[in-house]
Amino acid sequence: MKDHVSGIKQYFDATAARFDDIYSVEKPWHQKIIDSIFRKTVNQRYELIMAALADVAGKTVLDVGTGSGRYAVELAAREAIVTGVDFSPEMLALAREAAEKRHVTDRCRWLQGDFLQVSTPEDRFNVSLAIGFFDYIHDPQPILKRMAWLTIKTMYLSFPKRWTVRTGFRKL
Repeated sequence: MKDHVSGIKQYFDATAARFDDIYSVEKPWHQKIIDSIFRKTVNQRYELIMAALADVAGKTVLDVGTGSGRYAVELAAREAIVTGVDFSPEMLALAREAAEKRHVTDRCRWLQGDFLQVSTPEDRFNVSLAIGFFDYIHDPQPILKRMAWLTIKTMYLSFPKRWTVRTGFRKL
């Protein structure tokens, strides 16, 4: 039986583009309707966090479970220096591509691996994020401890509802 981390990595390597499409505004009308029903909170959460982080110019940001870099790239476009960490090389390839399109590669660092094991380029960060990350983590405590130690000021975290229609699929 494979370990939890390699299972997450394999899942997101296989579904990276489809997962990233959740945040895309360029999609067929029927997908927009489905997303407005089933993924409304994803967009609301993004908007809330971006509003809270309106002024990040010159600040360092750590994005744990950065995925395709949607949060990280937007924050880099707002002049933050961002470090994104993710298990999946396929997700990080999308993040790099997004950073190139927005011309913010000089403000983005991408680290592939387990957050508890990777070395971050900064000693501490002004802001840390872990959005949609804890949905896939068995024991969040060690991650939260490391994030708290690495964060100077503010952390933005999201945690899954205990039971939703998707809970079973996420556990698998």
